[in-house]
Amino acid sequence: MFASQIPNRKILSFSLFSLVLTILIFNIFFWNNSFAQLGLSPLPATQKVLPSYIIDIPAGAVSSEGALHYVPPKISIPIDTTVAWFNDDPGQVHTVTSGVPNATNSGQVFNSGFMPFGAFYQMTFNTNGDYTYHCTFHPYMTGSIHVGGAAEMGHHFTLTSGADLLPVYRNGNWTIVDWTINQTQNERTLFNFRPLSVAVDRSTPLVYNIKVDNDNNNQTIFNENFQVIGENNLHVEFISNSNMNKTNIYGPDVSDPNTGAYHVERNFEDSNYTIRAQIVSIGNDMVEDNITDEFGLKLVS
Repeated sequence: MFASQIPNRKILSFSLFSLVLTILIFNIFFWNNSFAQLGLSPLPATQKVLPSYIIDIPAGAVSSEGALHYVPPKISIPIDTTVAWFNDDPGQVHTVTSGVPNATNSGQVFNSGFMPFGAFYQMTFNTNGDYTYHCTFHPYMTGSIHVGGAAEMGHHFTLTSGADLLPVYRNGNWTIVDWTINQTQNERTLFNFRPLSVAVDRSTPLVYNIKVDNDNNNQTIFNENFQVIGENNLHVEFISNSNMNKTNIYGPDVSDPNTGAYHVERNFEDSNYTIRAQIVSIGNDMVEDNITDEFGLKLVS
């Protein structure tokens, strides 16, 4: 009887050891990054920091032959933007891990740990620079983020962006400063309009009007209203697509509350532009004051 009990004890001890080891390994990966969050989609109502930008891990991302693994794979965002990745690849576990695969510093900046199907991970980028990331389990899955650190303050708005803020020689001087986007390097750039004279609670909607004029031919190429509920800032991403003959507008990335990035995709020609930002209504009331600023934008290839 004693001899027959020994194997059972060994099996029990090994099972307990395996369970403890599995939990320890899971916790190491799962909680590796203290300033990011992991959760389940959709976003919980108690979420304190709402993401501004969503990156999707689509169905089929696990395939090495797939064209898309992180969608979009390359973005340019302003500093202090919160990005959330959602795993929409059924039955697959992925990670969002900073750096390149197998590098000694891989995962030191951010690391989601295990992301099962339906999970999300979010990270706030409060340092400008260039970030690459990958999936630990599938190292052919890669993405990159450029974080711009510049800001331009108007009378009513502060504008931040993933673009560069550079002086431009115009009318015989360098006194005009424009946001400059190299469309060859960055097909999509996020702009964040933060109001300086308006602050409302999270339940009060703000309606912005964004108008874009081509200064070279004096034509308005874009004029649209955007509603924001849940925060005061408006996030708009301009996407350059030379194959489009119309303007495609979609968003916001987070629909409840109505926040996160809107996306404007069209064929943006190399030119000088003026972006006009205006708040047209607060709650149910139209704004009588002229809460408007204009910013310069230059697109080059």
